Amino acid sequence: MSNVKRISRNDPCPCGSKKKYKKCCLGKAGVSGAMGTAPVAPAEQLYEQAMMLRSTGRIREAREIYENILRSWPREARAMSGLGYCLIRLGQRERGLAEAQRAVASDPGGPVAILELALMHLNLGEIEESIKWARRALNLGPQGAMANSILANCYERTHRIKEGIEANKLAQKADPQNPWLKLQEAKLLARNGDLDQASSILRKTARRPGIPPELQAQAFGELGRVLDKLQRYDQAYNAFVQSGLLASRTPKAQSLKLEHRPSIINSYIQGLTEQRLKKWQPGDFEDNSWTPAFLVGFPRSGTTMTEQVLAAHSQITTLSEVPYLDHVRLEWARIVGAKPDLGLMVDQLDVDTIMHLRKTYREKAEADQEIPTGSKIVIDKVPLNIINIGLINLIFPEAKIIVAIRDPRDCSLSCFMQDFELNSAMIHFLSLDLAVRFYTQVMGAWLHFRNLITMPYIEIRYEDTVRDLEFQAKRLMAFLNLDWEPDVLQFHRAAAERAINTPSYVAVTEPVHTRAIGRWKNYREPFAPLLPMLEPFVREFGYTD
Repeated sequence: MSNVKRISRNDPCPCGSKKKYKKCCLGKAGVSGAMGTAPVAPAEQLYEQAMMLRSTGRIREAREIYENILRSWPREARAMSGLGYCLIRLGQRERGLAEAQRAVASDPGGPVAILELALMHLNLGEIEESIKWARRALNLGPQGAMANSILANCYERTHRIKEGIEANKLAQKADPQNPWLKLQEAKLLARNGDLDQASSILRKTARRPGIPPELQAQAFGELGRVLDKLQRYDQAYNAFVQSGLLASRTPKAQSLKLEHRPSIINSYIQGLTEQRLKKWQPGDFEDNSWTPAFLVGFPRSGTTMTEQVLAAHSQITTLSEVPYLDHVRLEWARIVGAKPDLGLMVDQLDVDTIMHLRKTYREKAEADQEIPTGSKIVIDKVPLNIINIGLINLIFPEAKIIVAIRDPRDCSLSCFMQDFELNSAMIHFLSLDLAVRFYTQVMGAWLHFRNLITMPYIEIRYEDTVRDLEFQAKRLMAFLNLDWEPDVLQFHRAAAERAINTPSYVAVTEPVHTRAIGRWKNYREPFAPLLPMLEPFVREFGYTD
């Protein structure tokens, strides 16, 4: 268990208000203890507040609460674990894991901190580490449901489906009324090919009284994907619509602003003129360090498959999907001052500042990930960096850009069908019409900047790749000035041994196939009023049929 602390009425309040405890959270909690002290019940309110902030994506505010708790109770394991979670979400992987491990050291006999650490490794895609800590938790106490659920997730992510099913059974034995475990069971059964059984479980779970709206939304989404595989397309679409509606009502969705990403796109288009983009050339920077190549595209456009093809080459290192350019944007704003007119921020850049921003990017990446010395190419794959294409041109004008393209109709539909973790981008995929509108905004920006950027780029169409993998793979290697290696054609075998931290982690472990081409035709009726918006992109990218 965590160390149980008591705090005097006259001590500083752990919420960080700088008021005395009795004038702040003690009064709010309405409790008091014997001999002028109070138990940590008010601190429980702080934990609840932190969890609420985490659930709505306000990670920085949650981090402040955990840090304030630790100022009063430096050995409070739960606060260390919570702080670790927040740091990882804020891109500080090493510091986050260090806090989580400190929590385990502070409370070595309790399973809670260990389970938190196992979850962190799972979310980072570090599956073997997650399995190690989940198994350790199983030996410490009555946490079989949580530990076995983590193990089931790990096994599913590494395609060990039968082991996942067995772990889920053990979890349900420990906690038979837990609806999240029923959802997990259905996912595993669907992966195992038991679609009718998975569908039955999902229908019951989605309609179960009193379940959290987040779970209900996920259950309807998973039901839609199962029904799609069963070719019950009308039912599948209705399930996706229900999933999106439920997800849109959650506190996390309510905290997000639909206009955030489009406003960034507009500021780039208005501020990054051709003259500004061509102000610097690669020769302006004396720099002997590595330069990333950027793999970008609209979500669900084939970026993960392309990444795995690249990762199978011996001279290529692919970074895990972390938005390092976000750190560059923040550092840029810190140095020159954030301004509504992005062009004014660009005008204050000079060579020294750009060199500093290049260093910022590399230091962030190197702190998180191992970049082998012999790598000739380092691939940064964050699909929506396609929005940041102008920023990339400013900071790394010598970088090469790989743009994944897919039929706009299939791409929009696939985003609508997918269960993404909600953020200011993924909020656009809670309905088909929002997905289509976001596609036109994002890919409209690409068409705008495609004619302005000085960087070399290549467009790789998903449909061309699955129809002739070898030809497209050779195009990629030639673009990157790499020798041909036939092993890249067997990328799915190597992918099956990796923990891939994107929604495509199942598909990329299979040999390439054409089953997903033209899927939108199964949903012609809901697509009909949206097709005119996509038509310019259908023509531009060559998908007329």
